[in-house]
Parts: sequence; structure tokens; C-alpha cells
Amino acid sequence: MSQQRTETADGEKKRSGVLTSIREGNALDARSLFPESFEGTFDAVLLLGPLYHLVAEDERARAIQNALALLKSETGILFAAFVSKNAHLRDIAMRDPARLVREREFYERYLKTGIYVRRGERNAESYHASLAEIVPLVEKAGGSVLEIVGTEGILGGGLDKQLVGVDRDVLKSWLDVMKEAGRQEHNLGNADHWLVVIKKSAGKS
Repeated sequence: MSQQRTETADGEKKRSGVLTSIREGNALDARSLFPESFEGTFDAVLLLGPLYHLVAEDERARAIQNALALLKSETGILFAAFVSKNAHLRDIAMRDPARLVREREFYERYLKTGIYVRRGERNAESYHASLAEIVPLVEKAGGSVLEIVGTEGILGGGLDKQLVGVDRDVLKSWLDVMKEAGRQEHNLGNADHWLVVIKKSAGKS
């Protein structure tokens, strides 16, 4: 998160009185966020950014493990966000379909690994998941997946933007449809982002 956004969040915290504190740290270094005394004390933890910026599987597992450590053993829930490979493929299909051929070797590696690294003018470093990778990764970190939700429902690829500016009752009707569609396994490939609901595995303190 940028310094500007942190400052904005801090201002909102003071205005609303909802949050008691904002901390900056590294998801790979648990002690940079909270002292050890905080472990096992949270009802819920949101891990909504780091996983798709960590290209090494061991680092993704460590970030999940660190988040799980903060949860209450029996009732704590972790919400973790993933970006789908399909999201990027849909994007280039709409904007530059020939890129798949022009950069064949790059995309052959990308389809196998989900790793998207660009240097130079298009500097980027990210990881895009397939559904099959999520449960093994979470289990490796000591968690158990309760549910995977497609956040755009069936309106991935920017289709959800078509709802911007519609009447409130129209938007509510679509939200009701999307909330249902996003929880159906056969629709998950239609979403660009997945929200994974996780608890600690049995026996993990």
C-alpha cells in the first residue's frame, strides 16, 4: 500500500472512529506487523493484496501462515484474495489478441506457472492463480479452505463496469444474482478475482 493511501486510511480512522490503529509491515515478516502476544487473538484477518504480488510459492505459503497465526483457533476466519490467470488472458484477448502469438514463449511459461514478470517499460511482478493451486497452497500453510467465491460472479473481464450508473433497484437485482453466481463452483472461472475463506486446520493452535 502506498504512503498516500496509508495517510488517507489514517485520516478516515480518526474521522469514523471504527479502527483503533493502522500498522505498516511485511506479510512475510509476522513480527513487523504485530508482536507475538497478538497471535491467536483475531476473529478475522483480511489478506487482500500480497498473494498476487509474491511470485515464489514458499512466500505465498508463509504469508498465509503468518495471517493464520493471528486467528483464534476455533472460530477465526481468514479472507485471502487471489487473481485468476483467466483475468489476464481475457484482458489481452480484448486489447491485443496477437500478443499471445507475438510473445509465445512468455505465455507458454505464464500458462504453466502463473508468474507474470516484466522488466523495463512495463515493470511488473505478479502471480496469477489457477483454481487447482489454491487448496494445496492453503493446506501447505496450515489452513483449510471453507469456500472460494468469485468476486465478479459471472461478470469478469470488465463486464461488471456495465453496471456503473444504473438505477439502484437494477444494481441490487444484479448484486443478488452475482452473490449467488459467485458461490457456484461452475462459475468460478468467469471471475477475475477469488476470495478464499480459510480457517486453521484442526490441531493448529
